[in-house]
Amino acid sequence: TNPIAIAQYGVFVTTPQVSAKEATLKHQLKLENTSTLKSPLEIEVKVLNAKGKLVARNIQTVPVNQLSGIITQNLNVKNPALWS
Repeated sequence: TNPIAIAQYGVFVTTPQVSAKEATLKHQLKLENTSTLKSPLEIEVKVLNAKGKLVARNIQTVPVNQLSGIITQNLNVKNPALWS
């Protein structure tokens, strides 16, 4: 395994707010760091729709002292495809 990795079962996604106009996705990522990395790490999260089209994207720079633990990002999706 890589010295910095996503922990097993370490991806959590919730939708705290959803409407026909916009949905907010809360994404949590649990990282495990066994490296001696001295620089920050960029984490990119992409959300694709059912057709594979990019509907949300976020890039976050994580300081080296936070490379072990849970990183949280919020993404907004305009006009989400809703189901009942």
